[in-house]
Amino acid sequence: MYTYAQVEEALAKLNGAHSDPRRGAFRARLQHYRRIGLVQESPGKGKRVAYTIAHVQIWAFSLCLAQIGIDPTAIKKLVDGFKPKIMAAFQDAGRGGEDLYVVFNPWFLTIPVDEELPLHRPDFFEIVSASRFKEHSDFWIGRICCVVNISDLQRKLESDLQAIAA
Repeated sequence: MYTYAQVEEALAKLNGAHSDPRRGAFRARLQHYRRIGLVQESPGKGKRVAYTIAHVQIWAFSLCLAQIGIDPTAIKKLVDGFKPKIMAAFQDAGRGGEDLYVVFNPWFLTIPVDEELPLHRPDFFEIVSASRFKEHSDFWIGRICCVVNISDLQRKLESDLQAIAA
């Protein structure tokens, strides 16, 4: 379990926002994610939230998507729709020797907020190994796709959390 301060520090380091000029905007983004329900909200004044590694992983993944310009409400919709797949990818990230990638087609950004995501479409959101990605890249990429190396994200996140918790 991690405190909010530890989580913020690790995520700031991971995203290059550990210096003072960037920290305020970064902190505001994290607070916004809490307000929209992406991660656990504060339980009230004077009470602390203990964050699990799963909370931190969701925040880290969400911040990757924010860095490529995806709106927080769209990020929440994507995370809510695919949380089991995302969490499974983080759990499998260190196994098997090959890096795992989250690959998705950003056309979901054109879906109205009140419509459901097409969770059944294989070209929409997939977790793939490095070799499988290379073998079948034309299937996912097409004209455009978004790729997050979940294994690399997990390695850096673990390293930053260990350094901060020590």
